[in-house]
Amino acid sequence: RLYLCHFLGMEGAHQVLSATGSAQLSAVLGSAVIQANPFLTGKTASYVVDWAERKMGQKLGRMATGAAQQTTTTEVRQTSPEFEKYKQAVTAVISSIQNTL
Repeated sequence: RLYLCHFLGMEGAHQVLSATGSAQLSAVLGSAVIQANPFLTGKTASYVVDWAERKMGQKLGRMATGAAQQTTTTEVRQTSPEFEKYKQAVTAVISSIQNTL
């Protein structure tokens, strides 16, 4: 799945892997992705998953692995104000060092 992330980005790969295999890529990813990659015109989610796996040398299809498809949820947390201040201070120090080099 690494090549799929490289090709579509993390969010695009997540969208494709979360879609049903028969879902049209244009509906899953949008027309801009299809225009940028015309070979995907009329293709399905399972096609691009299989294509990416073949690119990496794996011969197994999307459903041939026998593993049930799993969906994971990631909780996104907002950083604390203290951390943001710390991050700004570190960035300022790094910038001042780079300016002196």
